[in-house]
Amino acid sequence: MLMRRVGLYVTLAAVIVLVALIGWLYFTDRLERGKPVIKLAGDISSVGRQKDIGIIFSDRASGLSRFGVEIIQDDISHPLALENITRRGVKEKNLRLTVNTEELKLKNGPAVIRMSATDHSIFKNKSILAVQVKIDTVPPQIFIQNPVNYINQGGAGFITYRTSKPAAMTGVYVDDTFFQGYTTLINNRPVSCAYFAVSSESSGTKPKITVFARDDAGNEATVLLPFTLKPKKFRSDKVNLSQTFLQKIVPEFQAANPHLQGKTPPDGPVIVVAQQRVYITEHFRRC
Repeated sequence: MLMRRVGLYVTLAAVIVLVALIGWLYFTDRLERGKPVIKLAGDISSVGRQKDIGIIFSDRASGLSRFGVEIIQDDISHPLALENITRRGVKEKNLRLTVNTEELKLKNGPAVIRMSATDHSIFKNKSILAVQVKIDTVPPQIFIQNPVNYINQGGAGFITYRTSKPAAMTGVYVDDTFFQGYTTLINNRPVSCAYFAVSSESSGTKPKITVFARDDAGNEATVLLPFTLKPKKFRSDKVNLSQTFLQKIVPEFQAANPHLQGKTPPDGPVIVVAQQRVYITEHFRRC
């Protein structure tokens, strides 16, 4: 009788411990069956000489325990990233990496970027995301359609050109200033065009004008645009404003534009006048 009672107590204790253990495993997400989530931060369908890739790994339950990235071509794997996370509770990892096709000795053609993530569950739930990509290291070619011979100082120019492949971004650079180009169909052929402006202060030094194109893989090409700059004389007027005049008109400007409040002569008449000029210009543009 005593042995039977002891056996009952032992069985009951074992059941309680087992239930507690299962409860602990469940409520600490060690028994969860959900898989980690892998998301790309942008399009990676085309990869040029260098490609920046952003990847978000996440697991909102037990957390991440491991993630990795590799690129595969001709059944040869090239590891790009691998990290083991021993600490529990890491719910998300943002990974930024650069694929250098020259260093990896990848050739032009198809490849696969394979991403994987494993969580901290006792089941080691694993997600795999494989993306087909195209290695393309050939930059686009640019063909000028209407050469620009003369450009007036302070004037504008217009250029049409073709590219050997579709351009994700194209336009004209005047020194460091970029003017967006646009592509349309002319005689059922894609032709890009762009308007650009030359500064009125460019009489002393001739600006550098280049036509620019970048394809989906990130390959870039530029063509220098030869031209002759025609100098032009611009009228110049100067008006001297007295301190008394500024003290009289600045309050009117401040009443019309709240952004000018707190700037009073003689501390900031130049700032006030300059900002008011911008304010008036924008006002008339809106009208």
